[in-house]
This record gives sequence, C-alpha cells and structure tokens, in this order.
Amino acid sequence: MRKTAALLTFLLVILAFAFPVLAAPDHKAVFVVGQKGYTADGQAKQMDAAAFAEQGRTYVPVRYLALALGVPEDKITWSPSAGTVTLIRDKVTVVLAVGGKVMYVNDEPKQMDVAPVVRNGRTYLPARFVAEAFGYEVGWNPGSQAVLVGPKGNLPEPPRAQNSVRVVPAVVTSVSDGDTVHVQLAGKDEKVRFTGVNCPEIAHPELRIEEQPFGKEAAAYTRERLSGKTVYLEFDVQERDKYGRLLAYVWLERPSSGSEEEVRAKMFNARLLLDGYAQVMTVPPNVKYADMFVKFQREAREKGKGLWGAAPVAPTGKAGSGTRYIGNSNSKKFHRPDCQWAQKIAPQNRVEFRSREEAVKAGYVPCKVCRP
Repeated sequence: MRKTAALLTFLLVILAFAFPVLAAPDHKAVFVVGQKGYTADGQAKQMDAAAFAEQGRTYVPVRYLALALGVPEDKITWSPSAGTVTLIRDKVTVVLAVGGKVMYVNDEPKQMDVAPVVRNGRTYLPARFVAEAFGYEVGWNPGSQAVLVGPKGNLPEPPRAQNSVRVVPAVVTSVSDGDTVHVQLAGKDEKVRFTGVNCPEIAHPELRIEEQPFGKEAAAYTRERLSGKTVYLEFDVQERDKYGRLLAYVWLERPSSGSEEEVRAKMFNARLLLDGYAQVMTVPPNVKYADMFVKFQREAREKGKGLWGAAPVAPTGKAGSGTRYIGNSNSKKFHRPDCQWAQKIAPQNRVEFRSREEAVKAGYVPCKVCRP
C-alpha cells in the first residue's frame, strides 16, 4: 500500500513538472482615460504617460498594463528592430507588433480591430485584447471613462465620477480667428488654441494662408462671445502644441461635472460645433470629449447650421459643376467640397467624383471629419 502511495506521489510530481498549471488571472486593475494614475490590486499607482481612447478602444502604456496583469518585469520585451512587444506570464506568450492588427498568443494568430501604436516615444497597447489574451475579463465604465480589468465575474469597482472639472480662469484679450485667442493668464499673455475643433481659416497674408469659406463668420462669432470675457480653461493630457500654444477646452462658466448637458450649455468648443462654426479635429492624446464632439457636429450638419447650411464651394482648380466629392490621390480619402481638408489638397492630388459610390469603388475612404 505504501509503495502504491509513493508511486502515485512520484507520478504527480512528474506530471506537475511536465504540465505546469497556468496561474489563474488573479489581479485587478483600473485605468482611466486621460489620467496617469491607475490602481492595481487596490493600490494607487502612477504611470509616466496617460491612457487614451481612440477608435473606441483604450490604450495603455505597455509596461504598466503588463505589470498590472501579473507579467514579471523581466518578461516584458521590446524589440526596436522588429517593432514588437513580447509579454510572457507562466506558459502564455503574447506578441504584438506596432501597427499590426494580428496578435499572437502562444504562436496562434488572433485578430484585433486596432493596432498597438507609438506616441511621444511611448508604446501603447489596446488594453482589452491584451488582458483577454491572459484570461482576464475587461469592462468599461462610461461614467468615469475607466477600463476595468479583473478575473472573470470579478471586475473591480469603477472609480467614482469626478464631481468637478479642474479649470483655471483667464481673461480673453484678443481673438485671432474662430478657434484661437489670446488670454491673460497668471500675469502672462498666452495664445490658446481650442482643443478638438477646427474653424475655417481667415486670411493671414504673412503666413500665406488664404481665407476659407465661413472663416470670417467663425471669427466674428468667437469675437462677439469671448472678447474681454473671463473664461475657464480645461487642459487635457497634452497642454501645449509644437508651436507653444496652450491647448484648452474653453468654458464660459465654471463647470461642475463635465456631463454632456453641461458641455452643451457651457463649453465654447461645443458651441462652435453645435452652431456650425467649426468641425471636429481630434488629435490624440487630447480626446476627453471626442465622442461628444462628433455627436455635436452630426447634429449641426443634419440641421444645416452655420457652415453646413452654406452652399458648398468647390475648391479651385479641377473641380467642375458636376463634382459632389473631392478625393486626395495621395491619402486615398474623399471629402465633401466644403470640407476644410478638401480645400487643402494640392492640385496635382485632387480627384473629382460625382457620387459617393464612385469614390468608394475607386478605393477611396470617407473623411472622418466631414463624413461624406
């Protein structure tokens, strides 16, 4: 009997080494869009770059996501030459390539609908696909803009929605155009570019910028509503652009919750879109209100507000009377004739289409701004 028991014990040990048991997903993490702080197993931690959302997916810096999922530090590998990230936990190996939508889990290809990206020298991974590859469940809390990662059926609690939006007061001293103003902030003159929106240009001969349709109207709209007024600036992940301008959401009144209702009523960026004086221009990582802005633009276009109600103006050059859409042979995108991007296409790259179907059949994709 003792010999039998000893033999069974020996066999179990051999099997344990031959077929190691994979560790069950036993960690929890919460990442919030636009924030560098996150929680891992209930502990507050800090990243050196913020999570951001794009194309309906949340991206998290590779190292912090991997550590939160229980991947050891020495099992996180980046290959600059191949542009690949390799993560190993127990017997699960995950390999992703920057720009590639196929993830390999133990050499088995898994299709993703987005790809890893590099932003400001940081590699970001789509949180959901990576977490699920290691057996975790992933949830999304829209109220707090948070990704929740945990064992299946045991997600962490979402963070409480912020009761306030952090802003700094400033006084508008002059208006450059529809989406750019000068303000007095902390005793300094600062140039502020509105985040997430783009108004038609007014003429700037010194910069060789020609006036665009509805540019004067947009500038007048902003000048009438902001000149000399106290506004409240909210910053997103990136506070300045490469020109040194502050990038801000401009609130007409001090906000309290940042809800859609409040954004509609109090944020000037939103009013430009809702009244048809601007189009959406999303530049990651500043994406906090991107989904709302797309919604506001769609409403304005459907109601024919502002520039959406103006008669389309065909770009100069090759556009003829029968042109309904303008394509860019370089980017393979097509636009409405009045789209700001259509008017910036170089003459040698401009292509005319009489219908949407004609553009699609030619292999062109619709512009994400004017949505033809």
